[in-house]
Amino acid sequence: MVSEASLRTTVNKWIKEQVEARRDKGFSVPELVDDTIAHFTTDNKFMRRCAEAYLREILLAIIQGHIGKFRSMARIGSQVVTKVNFKQQLKKAERWKEVIEFVPEKGYYMLLVNMTRIDLQGAINFKATRVRTELATIATLRTLLHGLKDDAQVVGDRFSPGQIAALYQKNQVETFEQVQDEHLEEAQ
Repeated sequence: MVSEASLRTTVNKWIKEQVEARRDKGFSVPELVDDTIAHFTTDNKFMRRCAEAYLREILLAIIQGHIGKFRSMARIGSQVVTKVNFKQQLKKAERWKEVIEFVPEKGYYMLLVNMTRIDLQGAINFKATRVRTELATIATLRTLLHGLKDDAQVVGDRFSPGQIAALYQKNQVETFEQVQDEHLEEAQ
């Protein structure tokens, strides 16, 4: 194996000769650096010696760094995370211990982690009703939006309160059927 010291001696000797040869005319340090690199990169034997001396150390450091990363990784399901990310994932998971959901049959909120199947079904039905209402409202607002001829027209100029109520009723039925179908598919 080539020693770093022997490489330094070779480079030192060449640079010393160059400094002495250029000192009377003056020279730029960056230019001397570029010239030194150009000189030694044309010497295949010297470059091979550099690779043996320096590249080995660089590669060992890189490989050890990667191995170190693997050692500090954890697998969560199909996901591989570092220990730092694992702590963050754990923190996110811990928040579920504090989530509460409304259970209409009981008339109060419960911690999610303490809920039974019956409690969960009640919470799902409660949320589904709220979602259906919101979806029906969104569908109605979209219909009103598309019914206006320009940005200046107001809803009251185009639709009567009765028409809006009929639209909402229609959208409520369609949304209810859509959500019911999705519930049935989930249950099967």
